[in-house]
Amino acid sequence: HASSGRLGAGSSVAFSGVSLLVWHHLNSTFALHWRARTGTWRESHVNRVDLSPGKVGPPARYNQPMVLMDGEAGGRLWNFYQENWEYQGPKYRHLLVRDTTQPLTFYHLNTEHSQGEANAEFRNVSGALRVLGFKGEGNYAQLWFADCADVVLLGYGGNASPFPYWCPYPPGYAQYRPSLVRL
Repeated sequence: HASSGRLGAGSSVAFSGVSLLVWHHLNSTFALHWRARTGTWRESHVNRVDLSPGKVGPPARYNQPMVLMDGEAGGRLWNFYQENWEYQGPKYRHLLVRDTTQPLTFYHLNTEHSQGEANAEFRNVSGALRVLGFKGEGNYAQLWFADCADVVLLGYGGNASPFPYWCPYPPGYAQYRPSLVRL
């Protein structure tokens, strides 16, 4: 804990049974920015919601992650689940892990239906990264690993099906060949 009473980078946290909701009409925030060096995530969920029943703000096009893990982020995450698909641009990710240095383990990672270039992206991860069970759905890359030093991926399930090999992505998307896992 920092002297100000706030959690600072490198702190340890625990989430269990927490729901984090972000308004549909905002594109300026994400549900969680995880920078804890160690921590635990159990059965928590993030989602986008309307202002209230029957009151919807103007739609936004999301191009930031729903959950961002960076800095010294690490820990153990059980049953990470995210399943939104509306109004997502190419840079949207359900989960973006970047520039992390600590060990990070997912005990079943479930990111589905993203319309971004990838449901979950891991970029410049130098600590041990373990994804022990994964489920994905949709046509875009389910997992994208770039500049990661030590990755283990065990088990995949779901009904994801990449676009055909000869099919280009829409304008504004990285023009890689379609695949479920991008390395």
